[in-house]
Amino acid sequence: NEEKWVEVPEWNCKVKIKSLTKAEQIKLRKSSVVRGVVDETKLEMNMFVYSMVEPKLTIDQVDTLFTNANAKALNRLTGAIIKISGLGEDHLKDAEADFPE
Repeated sequence: NEEKWVEVPEWNCKVKIKSLTKAEQIKLRKSSVVRGVVDETKLEMNMFVYSMVEPKLTIDQVDTLFTNANAKALNRLTGAIIKISGLGEDHLKDAEADFPE
C-alpha cells in the first residue's frame, strides 16, 4: 500500500493516509450501501476509518470529527484518500449495482 502525509493547515498538523487494497475497497463499498444505494456520508466516514494511518480513527471518532471539524480540512483529506486509492464516481455506481440490500 502507498502511504502519504497530507498537510492539514486548519488543524496545524499532518496526517498519514494509505491507499486501499481491492479487498478494502470492496469492504468499504459493502459497508456504505443502505437499501441498495451508496450513503454518501457513510462512505466518506468509512473512507477515513479504512485509510487513516496516523492518527488511526474509529467510526465513533470519525463521527465526532465530521460533526465538529472544519469542512475544508475534511474535504481536503477526502480528496487525498480518493486520489491515492483510485476511487471515483464509477466506483460509487458499481457499489449500488453490486451490493443492493
